[in-house]
Amino acid sequence: MIDSIKLLSTLPKLPSYKAAWAPIYFEPIMGSGERLTVAVVAIAENGEFKINQSIRQDVVKAMYGSKSEQFNSLIELIISNLTLHLSKIKNLENWCPPMQGVTLGKIKQTYSTDITGVLRQAVMLSASMSSLDFYSNDEENEQYSSDNTWSKLVKDAVLVKHAHFSHYFNQQFKVTKEARAAKIFFLSDRSAINTERLRPSNISTDLDKSKARLLDLFAVKDHEDFFQRQTHELIVYRPYDDEPIYSKPQIKRMKDAFLTLEEIGDKHSIIVTSVHTVQEALKRIVGAELN
Repeated sequence: MIDSIKLLSTLPKLPSYKAAWAPIYFEPIMGSGERLTVAVVAIAENGEFKINQSIRQDVVKAMYGSKSEQFNSLIELIISNLTLHLSKIKNLENWCPPMQGVTLGKIKQTYSTDITGVLRQAVMLSASMSSLDFYSNDEENEQYSSDNTWSKLVKDAVLVKHAHFSHYFNQQFKVTKEARAAKIFFLSDRSAINTERLRPSNISTDLDKSKARLLDLFAVKDHEDFFQRQTHELIVYRPYDDEPIYSKPQIKRMKDAFLTLEEIGDKHSIIVTSVHTVQEALKRIVGAELN
């Protein structure tokens, strides 16, 4: 006979962190009935709260193209308005959305280890767009083409402050006439810098691309005959470790992939740096060039 009491005692304890969560819906075309889960919100019993966009940037770009920035601005407005509300009134029920077409979904109670865990549950249960990857096959065949959103954003940010750096971007470095040219994102007399992304949803492809960026930097470093550049660096964009739209296993794979890149870089004296924002990448490039 099964001892039910003993069996129950072996079950893991329920997490003690209790919180409420809800999806935030947006109807882009009024009256159409089409609703997108644009964000999720969680608020704990102790008053701690967090709101996150639940549609990834690459998905927004694929859906709205040139209008993606306007769409993201609307989401930022919604999140900012709800943040202000929760800062003053610690409940979701009385929130008045800042625009038509925005509604708060059903509020649900749950348990987790922390507020990020709550948001991960919310995303998994209410936001299918967070798991879609419109660029899983990656159409960015050119290493630093205008379609490469991350590299373009970094380049544009640098040129806003240092327009005279324009001729350093998207350079080619040939070891011999017959060899394939190494493609370098930023190449000057002082710096050789490449950049790439590590996205948890596309980790295998992104890791291979990052390794290729490192190989191009090796080619430059190993064939500097008359002078040595002061900086050889791979700047890798990666999401924050507590980003709720990705699962814990996805985050772990991303961290492991980054460690792999660091190990490869160390063997060849190439710096491998992780950044979370365009501004962080900007500081690395400008700092390398001017300091």
